Amino acid sequence: MSSSFNSSSNVGAGFDNSSPYPRLCKCKAKMIIQISKQPQSYARRFFSCPKSWEGVGGCGFFLWYDPPEDHNATNEIQSSEILQCELVELKKAMENVSSQIMKLNVSVEVYQKAIAPELKLLKYVVFLMFLVVVIFVSKAM
Repeated sequence: MSSSFNSSSNVGAGFDNSSPYPRLCKCKAKMIIQISKQPQSYARRFFSCPKSWEGVGGCGFFLWYDPPEDHNATNEIQSSEILQCELVELKKAMENVSSQIMKLNVSVEVYQKAIAPELKLLKYVVFLMFLVVVIFVSKAM
């Protein structure tokens, strides 16, 4: 399902004369290329408003990106754009994981401090039990 535009009539709407695809969305932000993860359109590329995906409102602009497949240079550029999008997603995921690890480390430290007195007491109890066993065995001989 490919969309096409008359580029001469869309110049003022973020389009240029060399491409049927927009450069800017309705709120004048630079368009980003996303990759669909929906089963019915998995790995298909689309343009979207960057603000919509950052959770700060945006205009909600969406347009499927179906480029021609016959130009090697164009395909390499598009592949690079896809890799850049994937890299951004991976960086965000890595930041999220790092944040979760830091939270877990803080939790571990809190629990270690909370059980430290009980652990110390447990060591004394075990030591005292050992002494009792040694005394009992020595008297039994």
